[in-house]
Amino acid sequence: MFKTFKPFKSFKAFCGLCALCASAVMTPAIPALAQRDALKVRENLEAVIIRAGDSKNLTGQIAPKGTQVKESLQVRGVRSPDRKAPDTLAPDPLPVRGGSLRAHGTVMLAQIRDGQVIDVRGPFRNLIVNAGETALRDCFIATSCTPVQAWKFHGIGTGATAAAEGDTGCQTELTTQYNPDNTRATGSQTNNGANVYRTVGTNTVDAAAAVTEWCLLTAATGAGTPMWSRVVFSTINLASGDSLQTTYDLTIE
Repeated sequence: MFKTFKPFKSFKAFCGLCALCASAVMTPAIPALAQRDALKVRENLEAVIIRAGDSKNLTGQIAPKGTQVKESLQVRGVRSPDRKAPDTLAPDPLPVRGGSLRAHGTVMLAQIRDGQVIDVRGPFRNLIVNAGETALRDCFIATSCTPVQAWKFHGIGTGATAAAEGDTGCQTELTTQYNPDNTRATGSQTNNGANVYRTVGTNTVDAAAAVTEWCLLTAATGAGTPMWSRVVFSTINLASGDSLQTTYDLTIE
């Protein structure tokens, strides 16, 4: 009724297990009875588990005889007609992506005259300059944290050029307009939440000044470098005796 394949010269190369199923390997046009016999042979053979989507890829692991294999399976030399290996495996999980650290600051300005706030500006987003970034890096590698701890001195000036990464101080800082002369305000140092550094400084003038810039430095007098940040804003006209309170918040997230 039908023909059987002649066993290969080395049947083991075909099946990988034994020649037991040689009589069960039929042409594609095999009758149902012969197909049933082939399946019986398959059930007595050791099964090869193919785990679909398993990242360890256990293809080729041999299960003991009698093991109930629930996953898709395939026996070498005999393919089960009622079970099929998956076309594709589940994709590998996406790689874990690292987080990033961001630091950004804002400054609020309050003009005070005769003990009353007469003008409020901001918040203005600041520019953290190169010198400040370098000083922060050096603190992480333990070169020196002194500048980081000293960024609390608030300078103000009349420079109107936009803030730039290469800035090292206020463009045109006040000098004798400060009261006392040539002395910046020493700001407080607190937190304004779990991840916010805050410093508040108040500069008083004893001469009129058209203030347009603010900078955060490391000393009350002199260069005060390295500078951390600089902000330029529209003119605030200070009269003699006025004060400008600057509140800087640095948020790290």
